[in-house]
Amino acid sequence: MSDLQSKVGDGLTKIQGSLQTGKQKLQTAQEMGQLRKRSSEAAAKRMESIVALGEEVYNLMRKGEILLPTLTGHVEGIQAHDRVIYEVNQTLAAMNAKPADTSKCQCGAPLQPTDKFCGSCGQKVQIPDATTEQAFTLQCPTCTEMIPSGSAYCGCCGHKIQV
Repeated sequence: MSDLQSKVGDGLTKIQGSLQTGKQKLQTAQEMGQLRKRSSEAAAKRMESIVALGEEVYNLMRKGEILLPTLTGHVEGIQAHDRVIYEVNQTLAAMNAKPADTSKCQCGAPLQPTDKFCGSCGQKVQIPDATTEQAFTLQCPTCTEMIPSGSAYCGCCGHKIQV
C-alpha cells in the first residue's frame, strides 16, 4: 500500500513539475511576444521619423536652401517620379473633364468632332483654339512643366516662379 502511495505521489510530483515548467515556458513566450511587439512599434516609429526627415531634406534641397552633393542624384530621381505622378494625375483629370467624345452646341444638340455646323440650329461650330491656351503659359525653370503665366508656384514641382 505504501508502495502504491509513493508511486502515485511520484507521479503527481512529476505532473506538477511538468505543469510548472509549461507555465514558465508560457510566461517566457508571452514576455518575448511583448518585447517583439515593442521592438516592432519602435521600428515603425523610427521609419516614420526617417521618412519625415527625408521629406524635409528633399523639400529643402528642392527649394535650394541646402545643397548636399551626395544626395543630388536621389533628389533628381525623386523629382522625376514627382513629374510622372503629376503628368499622370493631369491626364486623369483631363480624361474625367472631357465629355464622352461629343461636345454640345449652344442650343444643346450633340456635335461630332467632324461637324462644321450644328445639325439642329445651323450655327457654326466653334472649335477651341489650343494655341491661345498655350500662349498664356510659361515653362518652369526647375521641372520644365508648362504652367499658366499668372501662377506664383509650379503645380508640378512647387517651385516659386520669379516674374
